[in-house]
Parts: sequence; C-alpha cells; structure tokens
Amino acid sequence: MRKIKLFIFLVALVATTTLSAQTIINQCAPINSSQLKTMLSQLGYEVKDAGTSSYTIVSTRDGSTLPILAQLSGNTENIWLTINLGDADSLNTKKNYLYLKESSYSSNFFYVSEGKIIIAQKIDNRGIDNALLRKRIDGLTQEAVASTYLWGKGN
Repeated sequence: MRKIKLFIFLVALVATTTLSAQTIINQCAPINSSQLKTMLSQLGYEVKDAGTSSYTIVSTRDGSTLPILAQLSGNTENIWLTINLGDADSLNTKKNYLYLKESSYSSNFFYVSEGKIIIAQKIDNRGIDNALLRKRIDGLTQEAVASTYLWGKGN
C-alpha cells in the first residue's frame, strides 16, 4: 500500500511540475517591434529600419560581413533571422543549394527566393532575452560563413 501511495505522489508531482513549467513558458509575452530593435541595439549592432517590424544589422565572422534581416512575423509569434547569400543563378550554385538544403544540421535552413539563396532561422517569440538572441544570431552567421564554399563566388 505504501508503494502505491508513493507512486501516486510521484506521478502527481511530475505532472504538476511539467504543467507549471509549460504555463510559465506560455505566459512569457512575445516581444514587440520596438523591443526587438532595442535588444539588437543592446547587443551592440547598428540597427536600421527595413520596413514594418523589420530591422537590418551586420554580423561579422572570420572576415565575412553579413547583413541580417531581423523581422517579427505578422502575428508576432515568431522572429525570423535571414541572410541573403546571393544569386542562385549558376548550375553549380543550384546543385550546391540542394546539398545545403539536405545537409543543414541545425535550426537554420536554406531556401531560394526570387533567384537568391537565403539562410534563415525561425525563433519562437516567447521568453526572448539578449543572450538567446545573441546565440541565434551567432549560430546563423557561423553556419552562413561555414557554408561559403558552397554558395560563394566562383561556384
């Protein structure tokens, strides 16, 4: 009987803890456009307006300078970070794009839009803070630079 009571107690404790954690995450209000701009500035970026709820910043890694578009989705549920990697016009670039698309191992993904190769990342707009935003920007920049041999000039 004691084992059954202990088991029931443990199940109730785990269920309560799990539900409490999910409630806390769900209660985190999404950031708005001005908060996104402020956070990008606080991270040390020069922030330029790029349209409704959109901002451009420049990230540098290993000698490469990449403009990043940071944008709130229309319903403000997500923040999109995108980098235009250039034209997808040559046959080799198109073949390499298919490799990029299949080999992406992170939360970043590649796609072609209007003849341009784009690397993008979607971030859930709940619980966003400067540390998380910095980590996501750095990860996107790192993968863009690491894949230069596939999409860069001369392919």
